[in-house]
Order: sequence, then structure tokens, then C-alpha cells
Amino acid sequence: MMLALFKNLSLRTITVIFLVWTLAALSMTTQIYLNTRLSGAASNWFEVFFKQLPAWYLCAILTPFILYTYKQYPLHHAINGKHYFARHLFIAVCILAIFSNLRLWCMSYAIGRLAWQFTPQMYLHAYFAQVLWDTVVYSLILLAIYALNVTKANKTNLIYAQQTLLDNAELENLLKEAKLETLKLQLSPHFLFNTLNTINSLVRMNDQNAAIKITSKLGDFLRSTLYTENATFVYLAQELEDISIYADIETLRFKGRLNIIKEIDERSLRIEVPHFILQPLLENAIKHGVGKKIDAGFILIRTAVHDNLLKISIYNDGELLSTNKNGQGIGLKNVRSRLTYIYGERSSFSIMNVDNKGVEVNICIAIN
Repeated sequence: MMLALFKNLSLRTITVIFLVWTLAALSMTTQIYLNTRLSGAASNWFEVFFKQLPAWYLCAILTPFILYTYKQYPLHHAINGKHYFARHLFIAVCILAIFSNLRLWCMSYAIGRLAWQFTPQMYLHAYFAQVLWDTVVYSLILLAIYALNVTKANKTNLIYAQQTLLDNAELENLLKEAKLETLKLQLSPHFLFNTLNTINSLVRMNDQNAAIKITSKLGDFLRSTLYTENATFVYLAQELEDISIYADIETLRFKGRLNIIKEIDERSLRIEVPHFILQPLLENAIKHGVGKKIDAGFILIRTAVHDNLLKISIYNDGELLSTNKNGQGIGLKNVRSRLTYIYGERSSFSIMNVDNKGVEVNICIAIN
């Protein structure tokens, strides 16, 4: 079965799969090595790496299974996507029940405490933590495959449109929508990697309750991503609800150090905005706000409608904006690009220091 799955993959695909998981092993090895050295204990980088490698190569072996499952039940399928999600969930539970056991034995070898030496209670506790971690790994692989398939489908549609449509205006619109979809797809893996790091930290700190809550929130995010990402626009009310998932995850992570305040103009809630336009702004505010402070911090989200303009601002009381970092991150660049493609001169985007106390991002959109 396993050989058949790998046989159906190209050499390039197999190489990429093992390269990605080798890089993951390198990253984890370096992190463990540095932590060990900082604690004053002796450590050999190569020894740590070769002990980590089996656990991560199990993920490389898991990847073709998920690729095969996705090929049978493609989630980006317009008609059957929602029905296929339940099948993926069932298959994931069955696979992880076995896979997490194998990973637990490999990880126990990596840390020098073999699983067969655990008491039954210790084994169940370690197995539960491993299932949480592997659920995120499985979700990450599935979302990456979904994003690749959607991008491939978009490219196929564009080629077909170029060959069959004679109306230049209609062709221009299709190209524009494909560009916006590509920009939007950059955000899902970006968000997922950040959430993965958060869950990783909580599992390492043995905070199982917080890890469970964040995993549940991550499930909400995946459902939102898989079944609403084709919508170019959503009501601002929906956009605010969507970013509350990210806000909840980060609030759990910072444990009382993060306070998010909302001042929302009721008239703005029924105005359509580009989907996923606010999440990178909130992420940026948290990263450069409370993320760089020792004490507690706050973020203020405000919306207003004035003179046929929708105004959205996100303020954080963290580190001030330096002159050489004027909003150059992938998230802020993404927002700028999408606003330009959709609205042109009918929108504006700015980021600035406010009274030397914090940083504020402002979006202004003309209302049709």
C-alpha cells in the first residue's frame, strides 16, 4: 500500500516532501540544541538531529496518505466539498490513532526516555499530548494541499479563459480575481504556522487545557477558511467575527496580558469588505504590541461611517514604528495590494505612530 502511494508520486514531489520534513527536523533540532546549551547542559547537535529525524520522517510517510485521500475527496470541489469534510475527519481520526502512537515512540527515543518505560498513566498523558500535536500537523498538511489545489485550479481556469474569451474586459476581471485569490491564499498558511507555534509552546509547558481550547479554535478557523475563502467580499460583521477566532487564540496565549477593545459603528456592520482584510492587521498589532512588552497591553479596533466612507483603524500601545520598517511585512503588503486591486484610488491605507504612545493602522474605503 505504502509503496503504491509513493509509486504514484513523481520523484520531484517525493524529494520536496522529504526536504520539507528534513527542514522541520533541522529547525526543531536547532531549537532543542540552543535551549540545552543555554541551560548549561552538554549537547551534540548531530546526535539530537539524528534522534529527531525518525519522528519527522514519519510525517513524510504520512503526507502521501493525505495526498491520496484528498485526491479521492477534494475539499475544493464546489458541490461535494462540505460532504467530503466529514469523510476527511473520519479518516484523520483513524490514521492519527495509529500514527500518534508511532510518533510517540519516536519522540520518546529522541528525548532519551523510551515509551515502554512509561507507566500506563504517563503513556496516556503523553499519547494525548502527541495526538494534539499531530492533529495540527495533519491539518497543516491538509491545508497546504488544499491551497495548492485551489491555486492549480485557478491557473487552469485562467488558461482556459485566455483561450476562449474574446471579451477583453471580462478577461481582465478574471485575471484580477485570480490575483486577489492568490493574495488571500498567502494568509491561511501564515496564520496556521503562527497558531502551530502557539500550540507547540503550550504542549511543551504542559498546559493541556489551553492547548485543547486553541485546537478547537483552529478547527473553527479551518472550517471558515475551507468554505468561505471563495467569497471575495463579506459583511464587516462577518469579518469581525472571523478575526475573533484569532483574537481568542492570542488571548489564551498571552494569559491576561492582552486586552482587545472594540468600538464599532453599527452602520458599518452591513458594509461589504474584502474577506480576510483585517486578520493580518490584528496579527501585526499583536506581534508588535503586547508581543514585545513585558507588561499587559491593549489593542483598540474602531469602525466608523462618515461622508460615504468606511473607516477602520486598529491601534496598539506597543513598540513605535521605526523609519526603516514602515509596514513592510507580508501581511501589511498583502492588505495594500488587495485594496489597490479592488478599489484603486477609492481606498487608502496608512500606518503611523500616534503621540509617541503606540501605532495605528487606518483603512478608508469609499462606499458604493
